[in-house]
Amino acid sequence: MSSPPLTLTLGALQAGTLVSTALSGAVGFQSFLYWRSSHGDPKELKAFVFFVWALDAVQTSLIAVVSWQYLIHSFSNPSIADHIFPTIPATVSFTALLTFLVNGYFIMRVHKLSKGNWWFTLPTTFFLVARLGLAFVSTAEMVRLKSFDRFHDGFGPVFTAGLSLSALTDILVTLGQGYYLRDRIRGVPIAAKAMKEYVFVADNNGAATCLVALASLICWVTMPNNLVFMALHFCIGKIYSNSLLASLNIRRSDMRVKIIAPAQVPTIERQSHVQDLEHQSTFSSVEHGSSESIGYVTFASSHRTNTRSEDGSAILSFAEEKDVRAGYEV
Repeated sequence: MSSPPLTLTLGALQAGTLVSTALSGAVGFQSFLYWRSSHGDPKELKAFVFFVWALDAVQTSLIAVVSWQYLIHSFSNPSIADHIFPTIPATVSFTALLTFLVNGYFIMRVHKLSKGNWWFTLPTTFFLVARLGLAFVSTAEMVRLKSFDRFHDGFGPVFTAGLSLSALTDILVTLGQGYYLRDRIRGVPIAAKAMKEYVFVADNNGAATCLVALASLICWVTMPNNLVFMALHFCIGKIYSNSLLASLNIRRSDMRVKIIAPAQVPTIERQSHVQDLEHQSTFSSVEHGSSESIGYVTFASSHRTNTRSEDGSAILSFAEEKDVRAGYEV
């Protein structure tokens, strides 16, 4: 490896450490927001979110150790930039795991939205698993070779293929979510407005993860003698974690709408507190008729219920409950 400026080697690693740490803080904050309002979500989903947060936290610790090893432990040794400490491949493997878990979750969601479209699910899952395998190969070879120069010469195409598959998977998942969520909007008009916001968030999440993966790939291919690509790679897993949590938290809201079965709302005429809410938009959480919460669901629509309970909560009909559940069963 030639001797590029320190700003593009050790300086890049330090910048990547700072940015990834900030992104990890965002992951922690979003995780807190999720757990605070996740009542009603399946235990499996809560455990999944906790696992993603834990992986992100461990990776952040490893990145901090990387910074210490290069900047403190090897102070005044510029040639250390070519050396691969074991913590570097460890961060690569954690990024691969986070990518696999988050994209796997999105692929399952698209599969559900598409009512079992295996023509989408199987190829995308294949690319996802292949990307994980290539990342583990890269990890093993980094540990063995202990040099960025030797790794680039011997296994550069493997790392390139891994980043390429990561970007390709992001594109497919983003397109799949966008298409089937928009199709769901047409089928559930009561939730149309807020589901469009949900689609907007999904599109932006996919664009962010894809762009960072492509940026790391471009830097790796065009500037293999510096460590800008690794600085960007530090951030990939963090952006995936944030995209997952953003997609979960967008369902939350600060107003409650109770979905009540007809037996609990006998007739509109018998409710003296009825107020006309037609043509109003509401952000809401949803609860069972038994008052057992099923989690927050965000929606807005020009076609709204026409009742309001004594505590100010809107009351949806039993038929509308089915529509809302269908719209957010993602």
